[in-house]
Amino acid sequence: MERTTRYKFVLFVFVLFMFLGNILRLIPLATALGSFNIFELVLHCSCILILLLSWKDVRNFPWQFLIIYSFFFISYLIGVLKVQEISTLAFTYNIRILMFFITSYVIGLSFFKIYGSNLQKVLNFYIVVFVVNTIVAWVIYFIFPDAGQLYAFLSLFGVIYHGDPHLHRLLGTLFDPNFFGNLLILPILICLYLFDLTQKKKYIIIFIFLFFSELFTFSRSSLFGLSLGIMFYYLLDIKNLISNFRIKKSLIINGAILALSIVSMFYFFSDEIIRITERFTSIGQDESAAHRYNNFMLAINLLSRIDVLIFGIGFNFFSYLGLTKLSSIDSSILALMVTLGIPIFTITAVTMIHLIRFSLSGFVEEKLFVNKVYLNYLFVSLLLCNLNALLLYPFWFFCMFPLLCYFRLNNTKRI
Repeated sequence: MERTTRYKFVLFVFVLFMFLGNILRLIPLATALGSFNIFELVLHCSCILILLLSWKDVRNFPWQFLIIYSFFFISYLIGVLKVQEISTLAFTYNIRILMFFITSYVIGLSFFKIYGSNLQKVLNFYIVVFVVNTIVAWVIYFIFPDAGQLYAFLSLFGVIYHGDPHLHRLLGTLFDPNFFGNLLILPILICLYLFDLTQKKKYIIIFIFLFFSELFTFSRSSLFGLSLGIMFYYLLDIKNLISNFRIKKSLIINGAILALSIVSMFYFFSDEIIRITERFTSIGQDESAAHRYNNFMLAINLLSRIDVLIFGIGFNFFSYLGLTKLSSIDSSILALMVTLGIPIFTITAVTMIHLIRFSLSGFVEEKLFVNKVYLNYLFVSLLLCNLNALLLYPFWFFCMFPLLCYFRLNNTKRI
């Protein structure tokens, strides 16, 4: 297999993984969702194969990933000692996390080998993936307005997915409006950046399409995150406007289009706007919001108990503690704190920060993208992961960490 061909193969499999989403959940597992995505396994195996064929590039594998995973596995071993049982599910989950790191690196390496330092081409790749995904999401929206009907249809083909019964919400192939909406924030910010960079109208058209689609997820967390992301994106422009008394043409155009989009939504889709408003005003009486709050307080309570610190990631510690099987922790950060323990969590967080700082430090000409899009979306994701468990969600992970590995490879090459 020729060198460029093998990396194109990786990106082809990655595209299929993103397009198919959770459609191929064919491997039964004792998890909340009831199954495992078989195409995720295909993606991992493909990346391992390509890495073996590109063994010289193994030396560029981020050593920070190895440190983080080592501590993850140490926490697993401590969990084994606590429970006095070798959990196959927990062990498999730890191996899956290792695959997250390896696959992210190989995808980032493929970006680097194919596109070199041309970040714009990499971002266009992401745009195409999300636009097609969103088109498919609208097809699902019209065919299966009731998510329960979609799950029943998939079950006829052996795909078992225990999702919430969403009505008239944009789910995408992820079958979850919250996760789908959280991910859509990234391409929306990328569109703003690419328009600022190129002044090409196609990015504004795509921005309007994705922005419009985001609203139809009716996801409170996503709409909140999108508002923050756009606000943070323009903070630098506003700062320059105040200090230099100069206003960018793109800022005027983007602001006008954003305002026009919102006004149009109010005029043509008043019922949907009312629904969005009710979603926010009824938080106090919403069962979903109450459930998340209770789970948040449960996590805080668990952190105060010495016996659960460093429990072991992947274990069903709720069963171990005698809590109901319906108990969960929706916050990625709190879940990691409880399962890894505060000391290991702190070490892994510091190591990850070091990786991010090193990877992004050499991108001088792409500094605007790093600050206005990547770090912006990363910060928004850290806020949203307290409502939706994003940090170890594969579709989010494979959007963010391959880019980080791509940055690191470019930085290493320049050094």
